[in-house]
Amino acid sequence: MKLLTAIALAASVSSAYAQSPITNQTLVLNCLANIGEETSWPECRGMMFAPCQEHAVGTDTHGACLLKQKQDWENEMSNQQETLIGKLTLSGNSMLAELMGNWFSYREARCTEVAAERPGAETSAKLGCEVAEIAGITAEFQACLEGRSTTPYCTIREE
Repeated sequence: MKLLTAIALAASVSSAYAQSPITNQTLVLNCLANIGEETSWPECRGMMFAPCQEHAVGTDTHGACLLKQKQDWENEMSNQQETLIGKLTLSGNSMLAELMGNWFSYREARCTEVAAERPGAETSAKLGCEVAEIAGITAEFQACLEGRSTTPYCTIREE
């Protein structure tokens, strides 16, 4: 039932989404934006990895699919970050730069640890962790752009 709620939410996304096709990333970001209200982390995680669910975990095909997902999420993250940089105050941009420097180190350490806990499926585990972390930070960038973020760096310039 919650999956239907998330799909309905995606169908009624803001005009910013109405101008672009609804992608799996759009569904995931919308799901993440509504965790605790209409969706849950397990539901969003399921959507996040839906493109690779047809492949057996730990296989080369699964790893290749996750690598493609990671690349797609990195592109989305970069696009959101670039838009955000153009809208933040000078101090907001400074805080964001520091945050991102720390985030890359955090992601590497966390995902290396996750991979070590999955003998035989290390590559898939690490890539899956990276996808989830990238999707999470992308959702935060989107929240900032949409005025829903309360993080200190999210100070939008007045135009």
